[in-house]
Amino acid sequence: MRSLKSAALTLLLAALLASSYPLSTYSDPAYGLLRTFSDESGGWIFRAYDIEVDEEGIYIVG
Repeated sequence: MRSLKSAALTLLLAALLASSYPLSTYSDPAYGLLRTFSDESGGWIFRAYDIEVDEEGIYIVG
């Protein structure tokens, strides 16, 4: 349940990031990047997720 709340909060932050920065014609495809961490292994950082946002959508890489 905790990781679900973390994922929802991360997606909300990524959406806010995407809406706050205007698109630029000379920028890289990913103009917003947010890194979040999941601690599913008892408090240690288990996996990092990169969230990239561009004009076509939100991508979660991890």
